[in-house]
Amino acid sequence: RIDHLGRRGSTGGATKSGHWETVDALPFLTKGASMIKYGRSGSPHMRTFWLERNFVDLSGDPRPQMALCWTSPVKDVQETAVLLTHIRQVLLGRQTENFLRHESSFGPGMSARAEMEASECAFSVVYTPTDGGLDRTLDLVACSSVQRSLWALGLLTLARLANAGHDPTAAFEVLVDVWLPVDKSYKTKQYQFVQLDLEKTPSSNERAP
Repeated sequence: RIDHLGRRGSTGGATKSGHWETVDALPFLTKGASMIKYGRSGSPHMRTFWLERNFVDLSGDPRPQMALCWTSPVKDVQETAVLLTHIRQVLLGRQTENFLRHESSFGPGMSARAEMEASECAFSVVYTPTDGGLDRTLDLVACSSVQRSLWALGLLTLARLANAGHDPTAAFEVLVDVWLPVDKSYKTKQYQFVQLDLEKTPSSNERAP
């Protein structure tokens, strides 16, 4: 079991705008979800993502490992998977060069509300490819800020576990704190980009299974 990641200094409790709630992210990750993927070429497209518990990397360790996978109409499954041990960072917001390349997708044609919504639903997974080349980014826009929190914090927690030498497939629960808004005030609410770095020391209440 891994406990409570995500509140980041909040005093907690409910307000008129929403409340914090502790949620087990693992069922959401294994069940999968549709998100918009911003690739290195072409236009953004919808893909289904899920956490695979028994992925076999044919180019490396033959033992089953946990990996983030997604669908593709043209690529082989080996090309559409990122091992948790290869995840280096999770970035919230549209911070990467790839997102900047797609700025026209968020341009003047979007309303202020739609652009704000896209920003608070965007996140990127920074990972090292299997061939050992330069780090790449998997740039995604979730369907809601809550979905983004579940995926970003859930993946970060499990990746930390994997990179610390533990077996993430043994985890039966991944608890993260997510903010459940009641009424979003896009005109007054300020959104801050946060970098969740694997090199930071995990909090004391994160426990290996």
